[in-house]
Amino acid sequence: MDKEKITDAFITEAANILGDTDNGFTSFEISRCLLPYATKYNRDIPHTTPPFKKKDGTLVSNKRTALRENLQCFSNEELYIIIRDLCELQKFQDNQNVLDLKMKLFRDYSTLAPVGEIEEEIIGEPSHWLEIYHDAFLHYNKSYRKYKSHDAQLVRNTLDDARLALELLLKAILGNEKSLENQKSKLGEFIAQKGGTKEFSNMFRLLLNHYSNYQNNRIKHNENIAEAEITFIFELTTVFMRQLVRLNS
Repeated sequence: MDKEKITDAFITEAANILGDTDNGFTSFEISRCLLPYATKYNRDIPHTTPPFKKKDGTLVSNKRTALRENLQCFSNEELYIIIRDLCELQKFQDNQNVLDLKMKLFRDYSTLAPVGEIEEEIIGEPSHWLEIYHDAFLHYNKSYRKYKSHDAQLVRNTLDDARLALELLLKAILGNEKSLENQKSKLGEFIAQKGGTKEFSNMFRLLLNHYSNYQNNRIKHNENIAEAEITFIFELTTVFMRQLVRLNS
C-alpha cells in the first residue's frame, strides 16, 4: 500500500544498496551526486567531502552511513525524486538490487511522486503486481506493447486490450463472469469488505462507470480519439488495476 512517509528502514536499505562496498557509490560519488540536490532544495547535508567525519571530528564508520545521514536531511517528496534518480544512473543499469529498490520505491511510495507523474516502470513491468492474474496479465501486456508502438492502426486495439484486461481482473477478484458494466454492486461490496470508505467506493465506481461509457461510445464504434486521451485512458486503466490488486492483497 502506498505510504506518505518514507520509513527510516527504507532509507537505510537504499543507503546500503547504493553505497554497497563492491557495487555502489564511492565516497567521492556520494558527495558529487548529493550536492546538486542539497543546493536545489536548500538543504544542509552533513557529509560533503570525504573523508566523512562526525561533528566531533571522528570518522564516520563507513560510506553507507554517510549516505544515509545525507538522505535523511531531505523531505519525503524530495527523497522520492533523489532515490529514483540515483537508481536510474547508468552505473546501476545492470544492478538487480538497485532495480529491486527502484520497484519498491514505485510500489510503496508512488503517492510521493511529482503531481501528474505516472511511473512508466510500473506500467511497463507489471509482473510484480499482476502476474498472478494470468489472463489479465496477458491482455495487459498485449495492450502495453501496442501502446508503446505508437502505431495509429493499433490504437483502438490498445484500449480494447486494456479494457479486457481490467474486465478479466475484476472477474478473477470478484469471482464471477459479469461484464465490466455489471460489476458495480459487487465492486462496492468488495471495497467495503476490504475496509474502503463509502466515499472512496462511490468515487471508484463512478469513475469506472465513466470509463466504461467512454469505451463503449468511442472505442467500440472506432470513433476518432485524441492522442492525449489514449494516454489518459491507458494510464487510468493501470490505476484501476493497481488499486484492485492492492485491495485484494
